[in-house]
Amino acid sequence: MEAALDIGRDRVLGCPSKAAKTAKARTSQHPIPDLHAHVRALANDQYTLELIVRGASCGGCLNKIETALRSVDGVESVRMNLSTARLKTVWAGSPSLAGTIYQTLIDLG
Repeated sequence: MEAALDIGRDRVLGCPSKAAKTAKARTSQHPIPDLHAHVRALANDQYTLELIVRGASCGGCLNKIETALRSVDGVESVRMNLSTARLKTVWAGSPSLAGTIYQTLIDLG
């Protein structure tokens, strides 16, 4: 099993209670890395990406992250585990959607 990409605590804080304090756009500070090595092909033109999302610490964080990613066109499944900080996303279409998924997380603040 490949290691999940750790996007770091400074990139996604996730907690709705912290969102107002950290709502500034982070795009200029954190360009999207090359995610191709972390995207895994599944059957039926599906892909998956596993990320470590540090700083998500409550049910509100989990809901915020999962809801935002489910709203991305093509995303079929999102599951965040608060205990391990692992986020698994499955989508159909192009592997390049990984960049959109990553950017959506960064934009959450």
